[in-house]
Amino acid sequence: MGSSRFLYVGSFDYFAQRGIPMCPEDLVRHDCLLHRFPTTGTLEKWPLTRAASKPEVRLSASMTSNHVETLLHMVVQGHGIACLPDFAVKQAVADGALRTVLDDWANCCSTFQVLWPPIGSCHPGFGNLSISWPRTCSWNRIAIRPSVRIE
Repeated sequence: MGSSRFLYVGSFDYFAQRGIPMCPEDLVRHDCLLHRFPTTGTLEKWPLTRAASKPEVRLSASMTSNHVETLLHMVVQGHGIACLPDFAVKQAVADGALRTVLDDWANCCSTFQVLWPPIGSCHPGFGNLSISWPRTCSWNRIAIRPSVRIE
């Protein structure tokens, strides 16, 4: 269906108060807004592109959410830095509400796939659309239930 790139973003007000991270190690001194997988409860690792010899940066979560729009709202409000798909932050960056940081380490892309079950395999009244994309070797699935009954 398409692909996207993950970007590290924060508000200008946040960076004016806390400074701009220049390398991934600087993130330990920042408020990181992290995504939590709804199915497992685990925190998603930020896909920082780094040399294999470099140790993983352990981020401290100032807030977690399993909802991209919630993370976007919180980062626009100046509550920290988030790693979000480019399509989610495109307008906020264009409008000047957010700026990207750590662009040299933001090279991870993902591909969207849409899966629709065969006709007759759905429970009447539910449309089971599953939108999936790989994020650091794991799958995130969102089931969407329509507000109207499908007959």
